[in-house]
Amino acid sequence: MSEMSNIERLKELTTKLNNAILEYETVFDSEVFLICETNKVGKFTRISKAWTNVLGWSIEEMYEHPFTYFIHPDDVEQTMKLYTDLVNHRTSVKNFVNRYKTKNDGYVSLIWASPGFNKGESLIATAIVCPFDINIA
Repeated sequence: MSEMSNIERLKELTTKLNNAILEYETVFDSEVFLICETNKVGKFTRISKAWTNVLGWSIEEMYEHPFTYFIHPDDVEQTMKLYTDLVNHRTSVKNFVNRYKTKNDGYVSLIWASPGFNKGESLIATAIVCPFDINIA
Protein backbone atom coordinates (compact mmCIF):
# COMPACT_ATOMS: atom_id res chain seq x y z
CA MET A 1 0.00 0.00 0.00
CA SER A 2 1.30 3.43 -0.81
CA GLU A 3 1.81 6.09 1.82
CA MET A 4 -1.11 8.08 0.35
CA SER A 5 -3.45 5.08 0.62
CA ASN A 6 -2.39 4.58 4.24
CA ILE A 7 -3.22 8.21 4.99
CA GLU A 8 -6.58 7.93 3.23
CA ARG A 9 -7.37 4.71 5.12
CA LEU A 10 -6.43 6.35 8.41
CA LYS A 11 -8.72 9.31 7.64
CA GLU A 12 -11.55 6.91 6.78
CA LEU A 13 -11.10 4.96 10.03
CA THR A 14 -10.90 8.17 12.06
CA THR A 15 -14.17 9.37 10.52
CA LYS A 16 -15.86 6.04 11.32
CA LEU A 17 -14.60 6.16 14.89
CA ASN A 18 -15.80 9.74 15.36
CA ASN A 19 -19.22 8.81 13.96
CA ALA A 20 -19.47 5.83 16.31
CA ILE A 21 -18.58 8.02 19.30
CA LEU A 22 -21.20 10.58 18.26
CA GLU A 23 -23.85 7.87 17.96
CA TYR A 24 -22.93 6.52 21.42
CA GLU A 25 -23.12 10.03 22.92
CA THR A 26 -26.47 10.64 21.21
CA VAL A 27 -27.95 7.51 22.78
CA PHE A 28 -27.05 8.67 26.28
CA ASP A 29 -28.45 12.15 25.56
CA SER A 30 -31.89 10.56 25.25
CA GLU A 31 -34.63 12.06 27.36
CA VAL A 32 -36.96 9.25 26.31
CA PHE A 33 -35.07 5.97 26.79
CA LEU A 34 -33.82 4.74 30.17
CA ILE A 35 -30.28 3.64 29.37
CA CYS A 36 -27.54 3.03 31.89
CA GLU A 37 -24.01 1.79 32.12
CA THR A 38 -22.73 0.28 35.35
CA ASN A 39 -19.43 -1.07 36.53
CA LYS A 40 -18.87 -4.44 38.18
CA VAL A 41 -19.24 -3.02 41.68
CA GLY A 42 -22.77 -1.79 40.99
CA LYS A 43 -22.27 1.93 40.45
CA PHE A 44 -23.75 3.87 37.59
CA THR A 45 -21.00 5.13 35.30
CA ARG A 46 -23.36 6.63 32.73
CA ILE A 47 -27.11 7.21 32.54
CA SER A 48 -29.37 8.83 30.00
CA LYS A 49 -31.22 12.03 30.79
CA ALA A 50 -34.51 10.10 30.89
CA TRP A 51 -33.64 8.82 34.37
CA THR A 52 -34.07 12.30 35.84
CA ASN A 53 -37.48 12.63 34.19
CA VAL A 54 -38.73 9.28 35.48
CA LEU A 55 -37.22 9.15 38.97
CA GLY A 56 -36.66 12.81 39.80
CA TRP A 57 -33.06 12.31 40.98
CA SER A 58 -30.36 14.39 39.33
CA ILE A 59 -27.71 12.56 37.34
CA GLU A 60 -25.15 13.53 39.98
CA GLU A 61 -27.32 12.06 42.76
CA MET A 62 -27.60 8.80 40.87
CA TYR A 63 -23.83 8.61 40.45
CA GLU A 64 -23.31 9.13 44.20
CA HIS A 65 -24.95 5.85 45.20
CA PRO A 66 -24.74 2.21 44.15
CA PHE A 67 -27.77 1.29 42.06
CA THR A 68 -29.10 -0.85 44.92
CA TYR A 69 -29.80 2.38 46.82
CA PHE A 70 -32.63 3.06 44.38
CA ILE A 71 -34.11 -0.46 44.29
CA HIS A 72 -37.13 -1.36 46.41
CA PRO A 73 -35.87 -3.33 49.47
CA ASP A 74 -37.98 -6.36 48.51
CA ASP A 75 -36.34 -6.46 45.05
CA VAL A 76 -32.68 -6.09 46.03
CA GLU A 77 -31.91 -9.80 46.59
CA GLN A 78 -33.40 -10.95 43.29
CA THR A 79 -31.77 -8.05 41.42
CA MET A 80 -28.34 -8.75 42.89
CA LYS A 81 -28.59 -12.47 42.05
CA LEU A 82 -29.24 -11.54 38.43
CA TYR A 83 -26.53 -8.88 38.47
CA THR A 84 -24.00 -11.39 39.79
CA ASP A 85 -24.90 -13.72 36.93
CA LEU A 86 -24.42 -10.83 34.49
CA VAL A 87 -21.03 -9.93 35.99
CA ASN A 88 -19.95 -13.55 35.64
CA HIS A 89 -21.16 -13.74 32.02
CA ARG A 90 -23.70 -16.43 32.85
CA THR A 91 -26.79 -14.75 31.45
CA SER A 92 -28.40 -11.90 29.61
CA VAL A 93 -31.58 -10.11 30.66
CA LYS A 94 -34.92 -9.75 28.98
CA ASN A 95 -38.13 -8.71 30.74
CA PHE A 96 -36.71 -8.56 34.27
CA VAL A 97 -38.87 -6.35 36.50
CA ASN A 98 -37.91 -4.47 39.64
CA ARG A 99 -38.95 -1.26 41.37
CA TYR A 100 -36.88 1.91 41.57
CA LYS A 101 -37.31 4.61 44.20
CA THR A 102 -38.36 8.06 43.03
CA LYS A 103 -37.07 11.17 44.72
CA ASN A 104 -40.53 11.80 46.20
CA ASP A 105 -40.40 8.36 47.97
CA GLY A 106 -42.62 6.53 45.49
CA TYR A 107 -41.63 3.57 43.35
CA VAL A 108 -41.72 2.93 39.62
CA SER A 109 -41.70 -0.58 38.14
CA LEU A 110 -39.09 -0.96 35.41
CA ILE A 111 -38.76 -3.71 32.81
CA TRP A 112 -35.11 -4.39 31.96
CA ALA A 113 -33.09 -5.81 29.09
CA SER A 114 -29.33 -6.26 28.75
CA PRO A 115 -27.03 -8.47 26.73
CA GLY A 116 -24.73 -8.79 29.76
CA PHE A 117 -21.25 -7.48 30.46
CA ASN A 118 -19.21 -6.60 27.44
CA LYS A 119 -15.56 -7.58 27.12
CA GLY A 120 -14.63 -4.50 29.10
CA GLU A 121 -15.69 -3.66 32.60
CA SER A 122 -19.14 -2.21 31.96
CA LEU A 123 -22.72 -3.34 31.53
CA ILE A 124 -25.16 -1.44 29.38
CA ALA A 125 -28.84 -1.98 30.06
CA THR A 126 -32.12 -0.45 28.98
CA ALA A 127 -35.35 -0.18 30.88
CA ILE A 128 -38.88 0.97 30.26
CA VAL A 129 -41.48 2.03 32.77
CA CYS A 130 -44.00 -0.76 33.23
CA PRO A 131 -47.27 0.61 31.83
CA PHE A 132 -49.45 -1.27 34.31
CA ASP A 133 -49.41 -2.26 37.98
CA ILE A 134 -47.43 -5.40 38.58
CA ASN A 135 -47.27 -7.57 41.67
CA ILE A 136 -43.66 -8.56 42.31
CA ALA A 137 -43.42 -11.49 44.67
